[in-house]
Amino acid sequence: MTYSDTDPLRAVQIANEVSRSFSQNVNLFMNIDNVMIVDEAEYEAGMEPVSPKPLVNMAAAFGVGLVLMVGVLIWMEALEAMRRKSNRKRMSLEQPGPVTGPGFEPEPMVQHE
Repeated sequence: MTYSDTDPLRAVQIANEVSRSFSQNVNLFMNIDNVMIVDEAEYEAGMEPVSPKPLVNMAAAFGVGLVLMVGVLIWMEALEAMRRKSNRKRMSLEQPGPVTGPGFEPEPMVQHE
């Protein structure tokens, strides 16, 4: 069980009392007889809360944002490269290329009316 509070002494007291109450009353709700408290919460002077740690949270958010931004930029660049390659292929298929060779005579252009 975990419990968080702004006051560490109050957090220890509430966590211990809830665990005691649960172990005494669990058989009223379930058919369990062997529930016991393994470790009680202890208060030591000068304890600091484990969370939240704003600087660590901000650094983690910055790192994740940076990685996501680089990933999106790489993905966008790959899409743009595929688009340019597709356009180059289309342009090369639309334009007639020079066809030369020995004995090659181009056919005259015939206009249909």
